[in-house]
Amino acid sequence: MVDGPVIGELPKTLKVPNIAKASTKDLVEAIQNPNRHVRLNAQRLLVEKNDSKTPDAMKRLLSSWNFRGLEEPQAHALWALHQMSRLDAKTLTTAMSVDGKPAVQKAAIRIAAETPAQKRNDVTAGILKRVNDSNPRVRLQAINALANLPSTPEIRQALVEAYPNLDDVWLQSAVVGVASKAPVEFIEAAASAKKPADLETLVAQLSTQLAGKQDATP
Repeated sequence: MVDGPVIGELPKTLKVPNIAKASTKDLVEAIQNPNRHVRLNAQRLLVEKNDSKTPDAMKRLLSSWNFRGLEEPQAHALWALHQMSRLDAKTLTTAMSVDGKPAVQKAAIRIAAETPAQKRNDVTAGILKRVNDSNPRVRLQAINALANLPSTPEIRQALVEAYPNLDDVWLQSAVVGVASKAPVEFIEAAASAKKPADLETLVAQLSTQLAGKQDATP
């Protein structure tokens, strides 16, 4: 007996459902389809439909954080609710704090960076926690998200503390990018750190940027 497909046999393809006129409940089901095209289409239709019942329909999906295989659908669900302006801060911060689901974390962090200023305090803390995430891609996404937020003492302290432990040039560069928005304040934060010597590279780059700006001033 030979294991595997018979030579010449075509592989089975996933059936693509017609969801053009689907209800909100069915669209939420479709957003969990194994086919990425179906998930994206369901997300688009949910946003266009903008049904006030969508958050309730997604509660089960967005509370099953410990279930495997739901990472991509949960990311789509977060984006759909965000694009509908129906994503609450509690769900967003919970998504950012979920461990072992980088796709969910990255989506939540990107969404948090787009959050209106009046709601930003509720999510900034969640982004700061991900600066020290064990997944380098999540860390990078978190640092890049901070570049879209106003510089605050909390952000400066978090990045100054994280910088000495960053052994990836992309992560280091991302921190420099955030710090370049408020170089003087970051240099002052570095000088007040427990181990200023560990931040010499960061301070040197920021000092060079400051000098360049001063030379360019007529």
